[in-house]
Amino acid sequence: MESAWSVSPREASINVMGKGEQAVQFEAHFAGDEASVLPLPACEIRVELPDSDVLEKRSVVPIDIRKYLLDHRRRAICRRIDSPPTIDGMLDEDLWQRLPDLNGLVSYTLDAEADVPTSAWVAWDSDNLYVAARCTEPHLDRLKTDADHRDHGVWQDDGVEVILDTNLDRQTYYQCIVNANGMIHDSMGSDTAWDRPLVRATGRESDAWTVEIAIPWKSTGAEPPTPDERMGLMFVRNRLTSGRHEVLQWAPSPQTNLNPELYGDLIFR
Repeated sequence: MESAWSVSPREASINVMGKGEQAVQFEAHFAGDEASVLPLPACEIRVELPDSDVLEKRSVVPIDIRKYLLDHRRRAICRRIDSPPTIDGMLDEDLWQRLPDLNGLVSYTLDAEADVPTSAWVAWDSDNLYVAARCTEPHLDRLKTDADHRDHGVWQDDGVEVILDTNLDRQTYYQCIVNANGMIHDSMGSDTAWDRPLVRATGRESDAWTVEIAIPWKSTGAEPPTPDERMGLMFVRNRLTSGRHEVLQWAPSPQTNLNPELYGDLIFR
């Protein structure tokens, strides 16, 4: 997608001798609507020093992004279902055939869209919150799934995270992570000793890996919601197949997944 941002000049090169100083001015212009602010333009700086390693730094344009994210909080509708899906990692049920509830993930650096799409769906009943995701992946043979027991390094694998602020206090959260082979991490805040029942299954398609999760309300410490109730939601995909750790968020939150203040609203119907 073409960016609504333009930057002038696109690049500049300067020589600084000794302890000298030079300034370079760049102008960033935005010509889109509010929905197209992200990703932000980034400045890449490369410094070559004599007899030294090359220094590189990347940073986004300095705007009040926190205020923007608070004013444009993501929202998703979570609809009640009459019969639960079979948690088998296969997204073949009618429930998952509709348009995704969660998509448009962006890097947590806020300066890049995802290279590949991720589609996710949510639903609920009196027992569970259900989450399903299709993670398009052209390099399925490179999936990183090294975590071999619960709560240890799962976030460092290809996987998804579902984080809930069930009481909407914008401070506390329940987190679960499922890697592409079904290994899990779950915690209440930073307390990884919080191990509760969690049903999950993963699968493979020709160009994607898939996951289904049933999170019992009792596992989150919350009562089942009522219609029109809201909870805070962060959905994340961790992607490692590109050779770097891409952290892709549904509700943009700079540099961290663990800031409930910026979570999106999950609205129950």
